[in-house]
Amino acid sequence: MSTELTIFNDQSLGSKFISFNADDYDSRVQLFNAINNPDYRIADFRNRVIKVRDVVVDVVPLSPNFDESAPEGFVPDEQRQGYRVILIDENNQSYTATSNGIYNSVRTLYSVFGSLHFDEPIPLEVRSIRTKRGETMTLAIVK
Repeated sequence: MSTELTIFNDQSLGSKFISFNADDYDSRVQLFNAINNPDYRIADFRNRVIKVRDVVVDVVPLSPNFDESAPEGFVPDEQRQGYRVILIDENNQSYTATSNGIYNSVRTLYSVFGSLHFDEPIPLEVRSIRTKRGETMTLAIVK
């Protein structure tokens, strides 16, 4: 299974990024469970620290947000896509969010560290910040 960071560059090459090699049964079970049935929502961990060892990023279709003024039966022309980020901690617990703020934090983390696999888990605090449209979550490295 490839761990190339294809979704950060060219979506035609792939739709999933996995920071570890799922090349044996146990790691494939861990990957499947993290994607199919994550343990927690990242939003429930605001102002708390997660010691992250690995990251999975998956391209997912987003449900359109219908405005109450939209006519009944309205269907948008294009389906939007977003990124679901799954953080895996040092105890193999998984935390998921479909959030531009979390995705941007993970992308920056990769840019700075060159990897999203950490032999020594990296402590990330889940934070909430104000934006023009309200609020979004982000990650901050803490010591």
